[in-house]
Amino acid sequence: MVSEILEAMADALDAAAAVLRRRAAARHPDASGAYPAGTLPERARQIHRMLGERQEQMLPLLAEAGEQGATSGDIARALQYDHANATITLNAMVKAGLLLKDESVMPYRFMLVPELLT
Repeated sequence: MVSEILEAMADALDAAAAVLRRRAAARHPDASGAYPAGTLPERARQIHRMLGERQEQMLPLLAEAGEQGATSGDIARALQYDHANATITLNAMVKAGLLLKDESVMPYRFMLVPELLT
């Protein structure tokens, strides 16, 4: 029970840290560590430095989907990747602060955070 609580707290702190980094960069665009112009993966690494290979492959698909986003099934089909693993990867990207998840629709839709859409 205690380990579950600690794990939940760690997850919440990771998510909060990602939000704070984005907000700090938005307030101080000239500050060191702000989002520089560059490729989509480079900008994503400014938000979460441990961007994985599969996550990097998903970025252009999500950029193409734009503000409407894409479902985990859309991403899995496009990459010929297992649907369950695509869902796990997309949820990890939400947790890392790279994506937003629209849970108001079924199936859920994932989209890049506004900082990555530009």
